[in-house]
Amino acid sequence: MRKHKQALLLICLLMAISFIGQAQPGDVKRYVVITIEKKNSKSFEGDKRTCWIISETDLNDTSNHFLPLLIDGYFQTDIDSCCSGKFADPHLNAAISLNAARAEALGKLQSLIWPRRRLVQSIKTNSNGAKMQINISATPVFGSFCACKFGPAIKQLNGYAGDVLLPYIDISYNDEFWDSDKAWVLKHIDFTDNYFDSNMLYNVLR
Repeated sequence: MRKHKQALLLICLLMAISFIGQAQPGDVKRYVVITIEKKNSKSFEGDKRTCWIISETDLNDTSNHFLPLLIDGYFQTDIDSCCSGKFADPHLNAAISLNAARAEALGKLQSLIWPRRRLVQSIKTNSNGAKMQINISATPVFGSFCACKFGPAIKQLNGYAGDVLLPYIDISYNDEFWDSDKAWVLKHIDFTDNYFDSNMLYNVLR
């Protein structure tokens, strides 16, 4: 009987540890945020910006696609759902309502991405008389992010079934990156090969 109780207690403990591990966001790691800015001379929509992210350790493997990074348009419920292993259902142009810690992490990330990004590639095309310039920049950061899928409605809308990342906590700039071997790898990636999901990116590089 005692052995049975010990075995049952061990199973319960392992299940609890497994649940906690799934519910919590990842540890603070090194990432590179990629921003794509698309300028079309004949577009009435203005410049388009999208943000992507990849773990620094994945830069050497060209089979790894960059993942979408959400920096606006979601609520605290999306963060909670995403970080608990469920899904995120962001709403475009939604008013952001986050708790203090999440708002601080998001604000920190936004304040780093644009002022501290570095241009790594510029692509110029001319199609049907429209001149297009695509600037691809990088911002290395430390941080804890939550990864999850889109909810069914958003997934059906954009056709993207992969992971998306949301900033969680402890976001800071990684000023050591540009002197590292990883920076050399990043600078030699040809982004015209399209390392991004075509459905999510809407063929921005084409």
